[in-house]
Amino acid sequence: MVIFLTYLIWISLFLLIYSNVLYPLAMALLGSFTYKRNDVGFSQDDIPKVTLLVPAFNESKVIESKMRNIDAMEYDVHRMEVIVASDGSSDGTQELVRKHLCRFPLRLLDFQQRRGKTSVVNDALASCNTPLVCLCDANVMFRPDALKVMVERFHDPKVGAVTGDVQLASHESDFGNGERLYYFYERALQKGESLVGSVMGVDGGMYVIRRELFENLESDTILDDFSVSMRVIRKGFRIIYEPLAIADENGTPTSTAEYTRRVRVTKGAVQSIRRGYYPIFFKQPVAYAQWFSHKFLRWANPLLLLALLLGSGMLSGYYSLALYFFIAQILFYGIGGLAFIFPSLRDKPIIGIIYFFVLSHAAMLEGIYKGLGGNYSAIWNRTERVAR
Repeated sequence: MVIFLTYLIWISLFLLIYSNVLYPLAMALLGSFTYKRNDVGFSQDDIPKVTLLVPAFNESKVIESKMRNIDAMEYDVHRMEVIVASDGSSDGTQELVRKHLCRFPLRLLDFQQRRGKTSVVNDALASCNTPLVCLCDANVMFRPDALKVMVERFHDPKVGAVTGDVQLASHESDFGNGERLYYFYERALQKGESLVGSVMGVDGGMYVIRRELFENLESDTILDDFSVSMRVIRKGFRIIYEPLAIADENGTPTSTAEYTRRVRVTKGAVQSIRRGYYPIFFKQPVAYAQWFSHKFLRWANPLLLLALLLGSGMLSGYYSLALYFFIAQILFYGIGGLAFIFPSLRDKPIIGIIYFFVLSHAAMLEGIYKGLGGNYSAIWNRTERVAR
C-alpha cells in the first residue's frame, strides 16, 4: 500500500505540473517567440459572405447595444447578413430587434418554445446559405475590425474555424485577479497551439466556422462550442486563434455564478468524452496530444488534486516529507476557505488567485460527478446580464 500511494502521489504531481505548467509554458513560449500572422488575405472582390448569428434568450438588457455594435462593424454590407435567433425569450428581446434599423440585412428567428442554445443554433444554421458563419453571444461586443480579421484567416483552405480574443471585464467580478491570470495564461497557450496544430476549442462568445463543416448536434449537448470544435478537427481542419480579433464581455459577477458555470462546463466536458468528441488518436496524433494535454488532463485536475491530498495524508505517518506536503495542502485550501467566508480577502492578489483556483476545482469535481451520472440538458440559467 505504501508503494502504491507513493507512486500515486508522484504520478499525480507530475501530471499536474505537466498540464498546468510545462505544456502551457511550452505553448506560450512558442507562441510568443514565433507567432507571426499571415497577412495574405482576400482581395476586395473575393471577401467571403458571412452570416453573423446571435442566439438570444432574454437579452433585453444588452440586445440594443449588441445591434449598435453590429452596425459599427467594418464589413461589406452586401457580404454580410445578421440573424438573431430568440430561444423563447419572454422579456421583449424580439421587439427590440424588430424595431432596430440594422444597416446589414437582418432576420429574426422567433422560436416560441425555449429549447436551449444547441437546438436554436442547429435550426438557425440550417437557414444559412453563406460559406462562413460567425457565432457570437449577445453580450459580446466586437471591435469594428474583429470579424474582418477572423475571416481573412480562411484564405488558408485548411483552416476550418477561427476564434478571437474575448476580453472579460474581470474588475466587475469578486475574484478578478484569478480570472485575469487564467485568461492571460489561456490566450498565450492558444497562440502556441495554433502554430503546432490546432487550438483545442473556440471561444463560444465569438468564432467563425465554415458552414460546410457544421453538423447538427444532439439537442442535449451542453458544450456546443467545444463539440463543434472537435468535429472540425476530426474532419482534418485546423482551428486558429486570432489575437487581433478582439471583443469585450462582462465578467462573471459573483462566485456563485462562476461556480455554477464551472460545474456545467465540466459536466459538459464529461459528456463530450463519453460521446467521443476528441481527435482521432491514430489519424491525428498531434491534435490528440494537444487535446490530452490541454483538455483531458485539465478536466482531470480535481481528481489528481484529490489523489495528492488523500495519498499524502495516508503517508504522513510514514514519511515526514508526506506530512509537510499534506499540511501545506491543508493550508492552501484553508486560505481559499477563508476567502470564501471573508470576501474582502479576495482583493489581495495572491489570495484572490488561490480562491479562484479552489473555487474552480471544487466546481469541477462536482461537474465530474454530475457528468458521470448523465441526465444532460442544454437548457440552463445563464449569467445575469449587466445593461450595456
